[in-house]
Amino acid sequence: ARGVAERCKIHPIDHHAALKTCDYLRAHVAARECLKYDKRSVEGALALAVASAAFGQIQGTIQMLAFVWKRTGLKTFSTSWGAAWAGLLVGDWIRAEAMLEKALKLQPRQTALVFLLAIAQSRRGKLQSAIINAKRAYDADSASSEKRKFLIARLLDGGFTGQAQEKIELLRTELDSDPELMLSMTQLRLLQRNFNEAERWTTRIKQLGASAQRLLRLGGLYETARQKDQAASLYQEALVLGHYPEAHLGLGRLETERNNKVEARRQILAALNVE
Repeated sequence: ARGVAERCKIHPIDHHAALKTCDYLRAHVAARECLKYDKRSVEGALALAVASAAFGQIQGTIQMLAFVWKRTGLKTFSTSWGAAWAGLLVGDWIRAEAMLEKALKLQPRQTALVFLLAIAQSRRGKLQSAIINAKRAYDADSASSEKRKFLIARLLDGGFTGQAQEKIELLRTELDSDPELMLSMTQLRLLQRNFNEAERWTTRIKQLGASAQRLLRLGGLYETARQKDQAASLYQEALVLGHYPEAHLGLGRLETERNNKVEARRQILAALNVE
């Protein structure tokens, strides 16, 4: 780390600048150098926790957050936000939600954190809370297409088709080129039981080159709409691109509903195949 720091001319305080631009590699090195100068540095430990989380170094993240908690109790805005940031990066949605709520109590006007809170709550399945905070984030920054798209998706998850359609109309110019919006249109038409229109949007998504993850999401939408044949076809298409346990599990659920226990068992075992 010292060699990298010398070659990059990294000063320990540079972890602030590196995190500001999400340059996690530079932040990792700078934070480690900072802790060499002062092993009791809360700022260095917090920066290292965030940078470690970005690289999936779970143990290092836990150790650094425990150090920061012991020193500060995570009672300040910067420490609670730092812990939330680390939680978001590693997918620890419980920690992320708790720390974001704490940070927002200290600085309620940080609307960017409201959007992140909505994401964490959505990942935890807390749909109504996610919708409320997604609306708050959108109202604070209505020009953001990303916030609008996230709100649309959550409204559709909640079955609020009318509100979702109103928001989609505001992005009409992006509709023919944005796969995320096309997914929302597919979901909207499925909720409205307009299966021909749903199929048209699905075809359009595939024409743009659908990734396996997108095919899995489409499969889930069709499965929820009880369009079993289309769901199975989409899961199979995802499996052509690689090993995706979610696709096998989806096919297993569909075969279970068909009372085809042998095939359902085969699909579930395939999902569990870690080799």
